[in-house]
Formats: sequence, structure tokens, C-alpha cells
Amino acid sequence: MVNCLTLQVSRDEFVPFDNEFSCLRWILQNRANLNLTLPGAKIRAVPLDRWLLGLD
Repeated sequence: MVNCLTLQVSRDEFVPFDNEFSCLRWILQNRANLNLTLPGAKIRAVPLDRWLLGLD
């Protein structure tokens, strides 16, 4: 998970998106900065419920 303000990894400080489309749009809009702050990370949208359960 990524903090939308700092673009740093955070398990506690993140705001869930309303839907997958809004998440994907945010990723595309912030792709360059995400690549700078998280080099080598695989940035992708995941369902929050599955991620919290460790299924995704």
C-alpha cells in the first residue's frame, strides 16, 4: 500500500479507493513519481479485502 501524499510504502496511512478504475487512474497519473520513490516495485491495483487477508 502507498500513502497518496508521500508516495511511500505504508501499511497504516493509506486511503482506499472507491473502485478499481479510480485506483488505476491514480496509478497512471502518478506513475513517474511512483517509479522514482519505489524503484523496482511492481505497482498494481489489488482488492483491499484480499490484500488484507494475504490472498493477493
